[in-house]
Amino acid sequence: MHDPFPPPYPDQESVAAPRPPRRSRSLADARSAIRKKRPNYGARRALVGLVAVAVVAAGGFVAWRTLQADSGESSESARWNKIVNVDRITGVVEVYNTDGELEQTREGAGRVTEISAFGSRVALMRSDAIVFHDLSAEVDPVEVEIAAGSTLARIANGATFQFVVGNAAGGNVIIVDGLTGESLDVGMLANQTSPRFFVDSLRFNPDGTKFAVADTRNFQTLVVEPDAEAPVFYPDIPVAVSDNFVATAGVIGTSADVGLFDQTGQELTSVRTDPPVGGLFVDNEFLFVAGTGGIYRMATDSDKADRLGTVTIPDGDRIVSVRSALDDTRLVVTGQAFEAVIDLSGIILMETSAPIEDADPAEAVPGAPASMVSSDTRCIPAGGATRLTDLSDGSTVVGIAGTQIVRSSADGCGLIINRAGVHSIVGRDAATMLGTAPVEFAPDGRSAVVVPPTGTTELVSTDPDTERVALGTLTGLIAFVKI
Repeated sequence: MHDPFPPPYPDQESVAAPRPPRRSRSLADARSAIRKKRPNYGARRALVGLVAVAVVAAGGFVAWRTLQADSGESSESARWNKIVNVDRITGVVEVYNTDGELEQTREGAGRVTEISAFGSRVALMRSDAIVFHDLSAEVDPVEVEIAAGSTLARIANGATFQFVVGNAAGGNVIIVDGLTGESLDVGMLANQTSPRFFVDSLRFNPDGTKFAVADTRNFQTLVVEPDAEAPVFYPDIPVAVSDNFVATAGVIGTSADVGLFDQTGQELTSVRTDPPVGGLFVDNEFLFVAGTGGIYRMATDSDKADRLGTVTIPDGDRIVSVRSALDDTRLVVTGQAFEAVIDLSGIILMETSAPIEDADPAEAVPGAPASMVSSDTRCIPAGGATRLTDLSDGSTVVGIAGTQIVRSSADGCGLIINRAGVHSIVGRDAATMLGTAPVEFAPDGRSAVVVPPTGTTELVSTDPDTERVALGTLTGLIAFVKI
């Protein structure tokens, strides 16, 4: 998700006096407060403005995008042994084995624009619905209707197959579980008939059981869980959620009041500091990066934020995103043209704010988009996409200067690149040439499907001793599943 806060402000030392403790509100408390107090329309307009900078405009019927990158190699979505081909016009699903043999066919239900896979499941996105197939069982598909004009995003991590449906201009938010087909309607849980939530304000815990979203009509955060009867209300905008804690922030001028709450809604501490872009909880401490570049740590039992260091922001640039990676042991800071990697001690392992000596700026293309980073990411393109960087220590895996990134493996340590019109797989192993035809990348980064405009579709392995496998003529949308 993009930064829901304003662009960076001039660097400043943190730590002002904390606010008096507040308690988050139940649904009854919220209704009572609304009846007793006139709405703060100026604050609401400010909140809408802050969140709006993060919204991705959608055109047509349903806009599809990935909320975060696919999950890591050790996760379920990186394992595969079958190839799925979905006809774009009819929605017919075909399943092939790695020898190129057609094993099963599932009846289609109309035009499909995008697909996504997890384990034995595949999700088909239509203009009016998501259709979920479980390819490991002879069961009917599950169809979840989507309102016209909605945005659709996959929440990708190694444990869940979840999607979030919203509206680019603000509206209701619905979280759909692709494994069960069940939906979590945030507006309904909050008893709001005309909600104004933004998908890009969504925060969630690592196992996808808690979700926080900004309520711009009431200048607050709602936290919902699949089994809860009602949301819990918190002040300000959500910044991070864990199993036990929630962090929110309210921007005031060039500063922000950052509050930490326990899972019952009790505020544990609040500190005025630089506006945070993103962070994560480490035990009872909140590690975050501010828009100024400041790296801070707050403890739930402390009344101050310790400044641990500063990310260098190049002139004219700004921090776009701060996301956790490498099993939530790293923070990846992404700017418009720079990156930084921070460990849980607040130490900067790598940053690309200074020119890279062996890079050719004339050949470099823009760096990795923030959407490529998730908690399962282990490598990222860095330095204006001139090198692939290992997040464990900031070292270079392989140089990729002068190329265009076409696809990424689930953990980010394998890439399909395009150099002068020729596709190749690069990563920790030797490069594998794929040719000039369009390609789809296997999530483990070890195989690709080459789809020429005419002729035979082939499965290509990075193992030099493995021959190419003919898959027939596949012209649909390609995915990889584990059955």
